[in-house]
Amino acid sequence: MAVNLDRLQEISGGDREFEREILQAFVEDAWVSLNLLKNFLALNDYSAFSNQAHQLKGSSANMGLTVIQNIALELDTKGQQQNLYGTEQDLENIEKILNELEDYLSKI
Repeated sequence: MAVNLDRLQEISGGDREFEREILQAFVEDAWVSLNLLKNFLALNDYSAFSNQAHQLKGSSANMGLTVIQNIALELDTKGQQQNLYGTEQDLENIEKILNELEDYLSKI
């Protein structure tokens, strides 16, 4: 699972409702980031793409979602290098993880 439960409990102080709220807020923001990344990719806007990936990297790191963090780091690097080859698969992987997180949220 993409969720680091230990990190989530650390952030929330063990408050399950707060865990759900912050994870839900992250997922909502991450969907926005994902859609922006797709738009910037279509426009070949390397700078905006890199900046958005960097933001997603930071927010996922704060949540302890290292899988998304690592993908976002790769996307950030690709944007900086102005080489977006293969990013579609990375974006699909993030989308899959966000769907899994939404499924997890529906069960807690």
